[in-house]
Amino acid sequence: MQQDYPEFENNISSITTSILNTIRVILFSDPFFTGKEMVVENDWPSLPVMMENKCSSLLVELKTEQHVEIFQNNNYSGLATSLFGMSYRHLSDFFPNDALSSIRIPYGKKVYLYEHEDYRGRKIILDKDTPFIGEDFNNRVTSMQILNYPIAFSDPNFQGRSQMLELDSYDSAPERGSRWLEIGDNAIRSLKISYPFLVKAFPEKHFGGERTIYKHDIENIPGTISSLAIEPSFR
Repeated sequence: MQQDYPEFENNISSITTSILNTIRVILFSDPFFTGKEMVVENDWPSLPVMMENKCSSLLVELKTEQHVEIFQNNNYSGLATSLFGMSYRHLSDFFPNDALSSIRIPYGKKVYLYEHEDYRGRKIILDKDTPFIGEDFNNRVTSMQILNYPIAFSDPNFQGRSQMLELDSYDSAPERGSRWLEIGDNAIRSLKISYPFLVKAFPEKHFGGERTIYKHDIENIPGTISSLAIEPSFR
């Protein structure tokens, strides 16, 4: 289960993960999971200087959680780096500049690649494994953003059929501009939700009934969902 803690601010000097050896902690130097990042999978009684009392946000997740991986050469070869954050204004802080040629993207994530730093210039949007990003962007990417969209599952514990949910409204009987809830009416049994999104779920079609708001992973949905809306969690 992935949790987010954007309110942590420069007060971590040690960390332990031994209570549950199935989790990892990702520390970020800046708020909202940006800046320098450090992945912790073992106990650290004293963090390195680069992170000691310099952590402004962190993620706690299962070690099985998949991440975007970028490669220097086509077909997922050459130098590789896994990216745990959301925003990379200067990709050269983590990877050789203008060297990205292929990328692996787990289901539910969407990646925005930009030609210049600070998300400027031409961009390309990818949402699946791409063995070659194309001549227009090959060895030209210098900044990128990663969005983790919510995923609905037909079975508890994130199993069964699934549907990725982008920023929009979804209805099992869509009308007035809403999208089709393809997974089915009253078919959602679990939800994976990561910052910066939340899910507003409704027990009836056309967004009727008492609304429930979910901001984190839900392994077993207690009620029924016939329609829902995906919104930013920072409004």
